[in-house]
Amino acid sequence: MTVSDLALAKAIEVLKSDANPAKRPEVRQKISQAKKEWWANQENRKRVSRKMEEARTRMFAKMELEELYLNQKKSIAEIAKEKGCSIGGVQYLLEKYEIPRRTSGEGVSIALAKPECKQKLSEAQKKIWDNLDYRKKMSMAEARKKIWDNLDYRKKMSMAISKAKRGEKSHFWKGGKTKITMLLRESAKYNLWRQSVYIRDNFVCQKCGQKGGDLVAHHKKPFSKLLEEVKKNLTLFDLYEGALIYSPLWDVDNGITLCLKCHKKIHKKNRR
Repeated sequence: MTVSDLALAKAIEVLKSDANPAKRPEVRQKISQAKKEWWANQENRKRVSRKMEEARTRMFAKMELEELYLNQKKSIAEIAKEKGCSIGGVQYLLEKYEIPRRTSGEGVSIALAKPECKQKLSEAQKKIWDNLDYRKKMSMAEARKKIWDNLDYRKKMSMAISKAKRGEKSHFWKGGKTKITMLLRESAKYNLWRQSVYIRDNFVCQKCGQKGGDLVAHHKKPFSKLLEEVKKNLTLFDLYEGALIYSPLWDVDNGITLCLKCHKKIHKKNRR
């Protein structure tokens, strides 16, 4: 063993032992402080960033990256693996060379088109299909779909549901007012009242001034409220008979001539 070998072995022993100055707390503190002071210097930081940029730029040129990313449709992770660099490095170069990035949707479609991805998907689907519970569920769903595609069955079902929710069973039921309202609006007395309102207003909309056309005789006090009054005040009569003899319902002063547009606006305003 030469003198230099002995000196090297001794130096290694010192570094490994507790006698190593770098292991002393005060020395370690000084080293840490020196590192902080060095990094606090803007010039040193700029020098490091320049070196890092140079190292990244040396990885590969713009044309090579375009070939891999745009033409060969490789992902950033695949390029990073092939070139032995980080994903961040590839992203940095894409930004630097102003190469347009793919959207997530484009990336997914490219990945799905690859043979290895197709194989993985087929294997996964095979595993799912091998599950007996899943197959039972699928077969039941297909059977239901076939039944529902039958128009006769759908008609029968809709008719059954309609019957089940009709009349008093419906959550819109208001004591059979709708039928009575329709009967009253089709009665001769209602037609006479409506014509009287039109004649008084000279067949002119009292809101916008439209003359003739599609007009409506609108109740200032709502028809439904007047029916409520009939129900409350004329208890000895049924609702239809009571409505026919209830004078406020046929009062011409309670009517106003409106065009369809103005009539819709009034009802829309009343709903708010």
